[in-house]
Amino acid sequence: MMGAMALSASRVHGANSSVRVAMVGMGWWGAQMGPGSVGRFAKVNNVRVVALCDPDREHLDNAAKKYEKALGKVDLETDYRRLLERTDIDAVVLTTPNHWHALQTIWACQAGKDVYVEKPCSHTVWEGQQMVAAARRYNRIVQVGLQVSSLNCLPELTDWLRAGNLGAIQTIHAVWYRQRDSIGKRATPLQPPASLDYNLWLGPAQDIPIYRDQLHYDWHWVWNTGNGEIANLGAHTVDLARRVLGQAELDGPVTSFGQRFQWDDAGETPNMQVAYYRLGGIPVIHEINDFPVAAASKALPAFKGIRQGVVVLCEGGHFMGHGQGKAFDKNGKVVKKFSGRTNHEANFIQAIQSRKRETLHCEVEEGFASSRLPLLAGIAHRVGEPVSVNQLEAITGADPQLHDAFTRYQKQAEQLGFDLEKEPWILGPGLKYDLESGRFAGEGEQVAAAECTPPGAGLSRAVCRAGAGLILLAIFLNPPAACIVVGLNALALALSGEVSFIYSMMKLVALLSALILSLPLLAAERPNIILVMADDQGWGDTGYNGHDFAVTENLDGMAKDGFVFDRFYAAVPVCSPTRASVLTGRNPIRSRVPSYGNYLRPQEKTLAEVLKEAGYVTGIFGKLHIGSGQKDTPCNPSGMGFDEWVIGAQLFRPQPLPEPERNH
Repeated sequence: MMGAMALSASRVHGANSSVRVAMVGMGWWGAQMGPGSVGRFAKVNNVRVVALCDPDREHLDNAAKKYEKALGKVDLETDYRRLLERTDIDAVVLTTPNHWHALQTIWACQAGKDVYVEKPCSHTVWEGQQMVAAARRYNRIVQVGLQVSSLNCLPELTDWLRAGNLGAIQTIHAVWYRQRDSIGKRATPLQPPASLDYNLWLGPAQDIPIYRDQLHYDWHWVWNTGNGEIANLGAHTVDLARRVLGQAELDGPVTSFGQRFQWDDAGETPNMQVAYYRLGGIPVIHEINDFPVAAASKALPAFKGIRQGVVVLCEGGHFMGHGQGKAFDKNGKVVKKFSGRTNHEANFIQAIQSRKRETLHCEVEEGFASSRLPLLAGIAHRVGEPVSVNQLEAITGADPQLHDAFTRYQKQAEQLGFDLEKEPWILGPGLKYDLESGRFAGEGEQVAAAECTPPGAGLSRAVCRAGAGLILLAIFLNPPAACIVVGLNALALALSGEVSFIYSMMKLVALLSALILSLPLLAAERPNIILVMADDQGWGDTGYNGHDFAVTENLDGMAKDGFVFDRFYAAVPVCSPTRASVLTGRNPIRSRVPSYGNYLRPQEKTLAEVLKEAGYVTGIFGKLHIGSGQKDTPCNPSGMGFDEWVIGAQLFRPQPLPEPERNH
């Protein structure tokens, strides 16, 4: 409904018409560093900034003061959703944490707004796909903040290199070296500042304790909300590498070696990492490095004299720069220079006015294609395994340039005094990712783990807010009951309405849980619990719901004596997402079950596991639809916490399933 209501309010823009913009996210890049995104957009012709938004009131008030002269009086809002209800906003600019990029973009598209979203395009690969789909479905202008794409000398540079002026391109190094420091590790969880609406800031991320010293900005370095340096500043350089190669796509496995060295802090993402891709048959070596060259030095490492940008190695020379730069022949002589300036924000506004998405310099499909590479590198690292220096040297030796990167990084690690016995390099497997299906190919535990581990969906098995634990308590609302019936009607709701319904459900469950705590639950005998899930409108085919002729005496009796949910609003109107929501208490998008045929992440804590912790023996019978029937996979019912299981891959069958699809 949000999309349908707001689309009618979309304006038709002319070449000189003003574009009314809401700026969302008043943190470091949005408002605090230099002019910030707010200042840059305020200077674009025909732009009128009408609102600033941030869940932290202190950030919001500081931004209002900083830009008072440039903007005049603007509306201040802490809840992004309120902006989408307004008819006087044409576009939103999102400089928010990564975990919010997808939902905020999709909601805006549904509400008839155009979107400028900062890099990386998305927090997970799947979310990026949905952002592209939303832009197409609602015909919106969506630009990703990979600003080098708007450098006005870029077309000349890429054409010149691809024309063979330095010979054939052999390898590209995409590097980003800068000094960073530890984010600290607290003994007790961090308390969010009083000025912050933490629930609005957290949004779709897991509500897990935070042990770093500060909440803001350092969310980059934990998987729950960020993707590490390789997808942060590293996203710029790999985007440039793709453009040099003519937007070439991934056509080989993704591997990585790296580690979060020395700091022993609350961060999780690597502070030194090298990823390896093949784009259009050309190796791209993607490097991030947060350390100086040696322990007693403040100097940063450099590759062929560059610290941030790309080095394009060709048969007859090389180019180095960050869009702007110089081309050298094999003797080191400068043969050509490239210089220019960017107009990324203006390009976005002009595309809104013309309604021609093909004029965008980093339209969401391209921005996602570039962002997807470091997201895959993050997955490779997270499912990787420790290796010795000798092993890593042998493995990287297959490619001279990759081995050169390893040699440089290993030498730096030694000069910094890293203990590689205590903190060994982590080698990610050569993950083969199929662009068409959006799935990993191959076999083995690491591939299975990669399938179930999108970046940002934290590896912790902690229960999220209103998760399985609360649902279990709600079940006990009627302690004498021996049977519990949960009837499910997965309604076809747009994603715009999904969160509000899920949050309402969470609040209801939390309220019931609070009431339950006052009841004498600890009876001598625990009740048996039967959870019946009848999805796809199956709940309607029962006598207790007034069906004209269906006779369902057993279900009717269970409904009478048990506890019934005959309206359950899942995020997607099909069976598998609904099952995932019931078993985890979480949004199925975050548990990686966006549609039928997707497996529940084995890292999720399920209702079955909570029941086992309470002393129950658990079992499942019937259609699974959120996992595998194979024994040797973490995605089968045993991995979900079920002691016994007899399942069907699809519908019920008259004959038992073959042995490989049963556990006994």
